[in-house]
Amino acid sequence: MDELHGFSASQRAVDQVTEEKAIELVRYALFCEYRKTSIKREDFNKKLLTDNPRGFNSVLAKANGLLQHIFGLTITELPAREKSAYSSSQANRRVVQGKESRTTSKYGLVVTNLLQPDCALDDEPALEWGSQLGSLGTTATILSIIFLNNMSLTSEQLRYHLLKLDLLNGPTDAEERVSALPLVRQLVRQGYLEQQVIGHAEGLSQAATQGASDNPVQQHEYRWGPRAKVEFPPNRMAAFIAHITGEPVTPSLLRQLEQASGLQFPTDS
Repeated sequence: MDELHGFSASQRAVDQVTEEKAIELVRYALFCEYRKTSIKREDFNKKLLTDNPRGFNSVLAKANGLLQHIFGLTITELPAREKSAYSSSQANRRVVQGKESRTTSKYGLVVTNLLQPDCALDDEPALEWGSQLGSLGTTATILSIIFLNNMSLTSEQLRYHLLKLDLLNGPTDAEERVSALPLVRQLVRQGYLEQQVIGHAEGLSQAATQGASDNPVQQHEYRWGPRAKVEFPPNRMAAFIAHITGEPVTPSLLRQLEQASGLQFPTDS
């Protein structure tokens, strides 16, 4: 009987420590989300789980329970970065998102939303999104353009669309290298975009090449980054494109989007 009581007390102590660490993980996760940086398991273990680094999964499960119940959020593992996506053929790119990690390495975790921005309770918004909604809309729009171009845009193609969307700040941005634009740098840093050098740009104005010494201006290719794949799975991106174009989500539209993106949409089983 004493052994049973001892086991119960020990288990309660473990549960209490797990809950305390889960609260710390929630704070750390929200801080990382505010900064739009990924959650590093190694950093969390080093700072807060020094005595039991193997306990991360139980702490994560408890933290996700708190995030989902209070905020409608969850911590999701990012898909790893592709090692050779830029040299692969179009046929090799036709993979279902979420099945690409066999050829890649760990990247981290991020906080993702379980609520839709337009979710409502009694005709009132469940959350006040404020300026975050505008920023998310800009990001989603840029990602949708890449999505509709076989998941890839060159520097000059991206510049063209940024000009069309009026997202370049005057003549300075118009002559700046795409990779140096604040918006592009931010999306790359946050993990929404990946950029890869594919060659050197041709036909740029003299102003665009000034300050580059004797080195030609590098041309980049832009593809979805790990965070984009987590926050905008194919069906959610299809719903976003349908919303901004005023079209219903139909099997015909999904087939068109599959052809445009080179992705296979998951089907309901």
